[in-house]
Amino acid sequence: MASEYLAGIVLFNPNISRLREVISSVLKQVEEVCLYDNASNNIDEIENLMETYVDSKITLLTGDENRGIAYALNQIFDFAKEFGYSWILTLDHDTICPANMTYEYKKAITIDRVAILCPQVVDKEIANNKWASKSGKKYEIIDRCIQSGCLINYNVWKSIGQFDEMLFIDYVDFDFCKRVVINKYKVVRCNTVTVDHELGYRLPTFFSNSMMSIFKLSRLKLFKLLSYKNVYPSTRIYYMVRNNIIYIKKYRNYVNVHIEILKLLIEILKRIVRGKNRIMIIDKVLKGIRDGYRLNIQTYTENAK
Repeated sequence: MASEYLAGIVLFNPNISRLREVISSVLKQVEEVCLYDNASNNIDEIENLMETYVDSKITLLTGDENRGIAYALNQIFDFAKEFGYSWILTLDHDTICPANMTYEYKKAITIDRVAILCPQVVDKEIANNKWASKSGKKYEIIDRCIQSGCLINYNVWKSIGQFDEMLFIDYVDFDFCKRVVINKYKVVRCNTVTVDHELGYRLPTFFSNSMMSIFKLSRLKLFKLLSYKNVYPSTRIYYMVRNNIIYIKKYRNYVNVHIEILKLLIEILKRIVRGKNRIMIIDKVLKGIRDGYRLNIQTYTENAK
């Protein structure tokens, strides 16, 4: 009989204490855990941690270089194939699973043509969160989700094509979701599952305390927004821009190109206005635009691999 549920955790320089919590949160919810390490500089600590789980079904796969999250996820899915797993729970190394995660997901896998089940993601520190539900519904069919905390059907991954390794990081999940939807499968948000996850890094502004005090009195999100500045790693800025352009080129037959370009420009503006290091952001934005524009991207067609 085939196995059902594998948890796959992608590692890159993880905080060991946090990783221990992540493993503990999911270990009893699945049949096996597979970790793929993307050439972390603390691999010795990771291997020492694995020795504490000798009596559990945990496998650590390691790469000799960082080839990105898409490559790591594909390695985990290949592992799933080898051992016959039907559903893979994909996690970042800092995503702690709620105790009811797979219990609730298992109740939803019977939804017709469901390919991805995802949680609502809550970050209490940010002003606007598009990954949290406001509908009050138990399940919602959505267009895209972030990959951490998703339960993904192996056969759909095999059918529509694996995660796009050209993307490295950023838009890996959105690209996969787009192919899911194009091929008439469903991305379903299970609102009975909530993941408390930090959506990026931020620093308080000089007037942070005052802004938060006003926010608590007024409940106007503008004041909460003014209480912090976002901190964007340079690589994430670059790949956000470059991969967004790749996404537009790849799915030009399935999206409104003009709207997508406008959304990208708005996102770039938000990064510059809200970011901490504006000179670095502008530099990486320009490089991302340059490289995204230069790349020759094949237009996606339904069921193309």
